[in-house]
Amino acid sequence: MMGSRRQMDDPNFCTHTAYFENVACTHDLNIIENVPEYGVDIVRAALGPRFDIKAVKMDPRILGLGVARSRIYIVAIHKSKLKWKAKFSVGEFMDALTSQVVLGCTDYYWRKLPRQNLSECDERNLKDYQNSSRYKHKKVVDLSQLARNNRGRGEHGRFLSGNELMASHTLPTTSLQARLSGTPKLKMEGLSESNKVRMSGNAMNVPCVGCIIMCCVLGLECIKETKSP
Repeated sequence: MMGSRRQMDDPNFCTHTAYFENVACTHDLNIIENVPEYGVDIVRAALGPRFDIKAVKMDPRILGLGVARSRIYIVAIHKSKLKWKAKFSVGEFMDALTSQVVLGCTDYYWRKLPRQNLSECDERNLKDYQNSSRYKHKKVVDLSQLARNNRGRGEHGRFLSGNELMASHTLPTTSLQARLSGTPKLKMEGLSESNKVRMSGNAMNVPCVGCIIMCCVLGLECIKETKSP
């Protein structure tokens, strides 16, 4: 909605208003993720002076993942319930975790799968990706909710598979990945390929959300209520 530039004039903005009215009464800490066009002033005006607002723009690429998906993360803290105790800001915490991208486009295609017979529409889209000046700046895979856009460079001649999409979010789908990451392997045997692709969705934002949550855990403390004698 915000990405379409209609902003608060969009009829669907009423859902945001209802959301803020609800969380202002029920939550002491809110983490809000949206497109970069989503202004901090919108959240500040909606939640009112009871909340301290902190914000940072993040992209999975700053955490070493080759996925271009910039988002703004807004942390709303109820002033009477929580306080920021850390000497660092949210932005400084993210700067400390910033790393160089270590995965290129071709690294996502780790399975030995045959080339696919693309539809005529997909062939046109793939040629656009390869040849059009609109895509010259893309150095990493830009994952999308649409299956037809879940691809990297054209030399592979196929889309990313469901397991490859899951692995791109650092979710282990093989025994080797599970052993290296020290986490259980996902049980994907009963899922179709299309369902795996659908499940991967916007999970490329998971590392960024995890960083924000970790930052809040380390930076916040509860305000103790004083009991009257």
